[in-house]
Amino acid sequence: MIWFTSQAENANNVFTTGTLIIGAANAGANTGTMTFANAKPGDHYTYTINVKNLGSLPFWYMVTAQEAGGDSDLYDALKVSINGGADQPLSSVVGLVLNLNLAAGTGENVTFDIKLPRSAGNALQGKSCTIDFVFNAGQVNNAPANPNLVNAGFELGNLTGWTTLAAADSVAVVGADTFTSPQRGSKMLRLGDNVGPQPIGDNKVSQTFTVLAPTLTFAYNIFTYDYEGYDNFEYQVKVVAGGTVIASYHTEAFGHGEGSVSSTGWQTINLNLSGHLGQEVQIIISAGGTEDNAYPTWAYVDAPQ
Repeated sequence: MIWFTSQAENANNVFTTGTLIIGAANAGANTGTMTFANAKPGDHYTYTINVKNLGSLPFWYMVTAQEAGGDSDLYDALKVSINGGADQPLSSVVGLVLNLNLAAGTGENVTFDIKLPRSAGNALQGKSCTIDFVFNAGQVNNAPANPNLVNAGFELGNLTGWTTLAAADSVAVVGADTFTSPQRGSKMLRLGDNVGPQPIGDNKVSQTFTVLAPTLTFAYNIFTYDYEGYDNFEYQVKVVAGGTVIASYHTEAFGHGEGSVSSTGWQTINLNLSGHLGQEVQIIISAGGTEDNAYPTWAYVDAPQ
């Protein structure tokens, strides 16, 4: 005996992948040039480039400024405003997200206003430098969790994008140690030292960025030997224009003295910024000693898993 068998075909099925193509329409598919010559302190030059989505899929995109040649001192002195935003050092434009969802077949203008500050000294006379603005695009479902929060996970191994406001004992980018490992990647920020005595004062960093995504996400892990009522950890997010505080958190130490370290474990924070899209906000994070220098309190900060 045998089993009777039959076969049917569904022919001519097609599965097509989409394309991601970014272009600068000013000069061909993907290039553009601008010239800023014979500048004096206080001068600025404005240039607009039309970024186009030439593919079939929507994408998010970012821009990075790169020194391509010439004098580094001049490059470090230049400031830039992008799309009418606040002035910032040109060298700080690293992975700056400009749009989280540019539709296929559309384009938009990006305007750079490059400035030689009035404070530029005589040492910059006769100097020149070449700058590349590099645009990178990615598919929308892989957009970064914290667009425009530069170096959110500190994976650059330094404090690029962040400003140190205070360092009573230590503000450092570190890898895994005997207390904890990074929440993601191989690097994290440590505010304060894990050995005493701890000086009184804050270890504090901040960053100002434009809100493009409705949620700001980060993680922290506090360690302490000190008792309740001593030392502190806090964060604050506020709108730059007007100073309105969007979110804040403060806690004191919660330890039990020498030889008994206490920890919160990694805590993930998801802040709703949907009512502040397009606005400039500042995030400030600090940890440090308060009443005495007996036992240390310190904290780690990272991008979440």
